[in-house]
Amino acid sequence: KTDGLVTRISRDGIDALKEWFRDDMTKQDWKLCIELKKTFKIL
Repeated sequence: KTDGLVTRISRDGIDALKEWFRDDMTKQDWKLCIELKKTFKIL
């Protein structure tokens, strides 16, 4: 059995990633952000 790790991210957090860390983020990182947005219903 594995335990899931859950995090919360906000619209402000995503905007900060885009502004300050865009070049450091991988395609997988952005896919994770998209999944988190869906999970937490972030617009």
